[in-house]
Amino acid sequence: MKVALFNSLFPPLGIGGSEMSTYYLGKGLVDLGHSVQVITENTQNTLERETIDGIDVVRLPNEDGFGPNIYDESIAIRIQKRGSHRLPPFEQRLNDAIEDFSPDIMHTNVIGRLREIWKYGNKRRIPVAHTLRSYSMICSHRMLRASHPCIRQCRDCTAPKGRRNARDSSSQIQAIIGISNHILKTYREAGWFADVGSAHVIANSYDADPEMAAKIGNAPQREFDFGYIGRLHRTKGIEEFLDAVKRQQEKTGRRLKVLVAGTGNPAYDHYLKTRFKDLDASFPGYIDRSEFFSKVRFCVVPSIWYEPFGRIYVESLAYGVPVLASKRGGGAEVISDSCGYLFDPGQPQEIMGALAWGAALDDAQYADLRQNALEQAKLYSSEIIAKQYLQVYDTMLKNAQNEVEKT
Repeated sequence: MKVALFNSLFPPLGIGGSEMSTYYLGKGLVDLGHSVQVITENTQNTLERETIDGIDVVRLPNEDGFGPNIYDESIAIRIQKRGSHRLPPFEQRLNDAIEDFSPDIMHTNVIGRLREIWKYGNKRRIPVAHTLRSYSMICSHRMLRASHPCIRQCRDCTAPKGRRNARDSSSQIQAIIGISNHILKTYREAGWFADVGSAHVIANSYDADPEMAAKIGNAPQREFDFGYIGRLHRTKGIEEFLDAVKRQQEKTGRRLKVLVAGTGNPAYDHYLKTRFKDLDASFPGYIDRSEFFSKVRFCVVPSIWYEPFGRIYVESLAYGVPVLASKRGGGAEVISDSCGYLFDPGQPQEIMGALAWGAALDDAQYADLRQNALEQAKLYSSEIIAKQYLQVYDTMLKNAQNEVEKT
């Protein structure tokens, strides 16, 4: 099968969630013997082709001043560049990139011009799938208002005409996939993909380095009881987590060692270190993830934001580190009682309960939990996830053939 994957960025230009998820899916499909072409955006006004781990990567040209702003240029500079170089219409650029490959399936992810891409597929009777990996289509602020999470699309985000038009055209594709039940439900409740009959939930994949996972898992002692890794931001629930640690220590008299790995706004970093200076907490800034997982008994994900998925959940399990996590969003769908503990980040007593549960486990109980985490992580390997997508693709092709036979 020949599959064309679309994503705005692709490694090494960008290593965020959607880029890495698209890479792992492409690699999984290639490893299973299928042909994969990734259509992505270039930061330059030229078309570039390369092969990465067996994946044919085509970087579409963008007019100067447009396209991904991975170098964080100011708006003034980008506007100044515009108009200096004209390119053919987008459909022609897309056709130049994809025509020779002649895909059986087109699969879009996080990328602009979705309506044009979907229209291109429909004109040529190529079945189109789309995976929901972010809230970008329904909200320009990641479903947040003043750092508080939105539980549904608000009127401000429904109002723009362009967004309404995109929503109304979203049913022209043949399959919609959410990386969690949560994000699929959020979009469909907002009226998106209302008439798409083929709807599925397929999680993001992650493949841990087996040698590193074994090394981390066999470490006899962990320096820290609990650890947090990621961006330090109010919406990530870091304050709720550290406040619960403080309360739990005051309640039990037992010191808990905490590792907080990551950075954020310098003022907010300073605020956290000052407010929680009396805790036995280390704030090393950015550290390698393998180093982090080798040092903590539990990874804590206390997000108050409704994460679409959250790779950290699967990544932690893949390294044999059980997870104490927020019930909110898609990440919670990954964690079961056998490999972690879920809590409401808005309820301090629940976070304290999670900490107490983790601290009370003896070595044998923790070893069982760690083994369960490793087993759970196998469900999210790139091979398993690729096979789930192949089932969706097969159904799309059969449905397309049936439509042809009807006509």
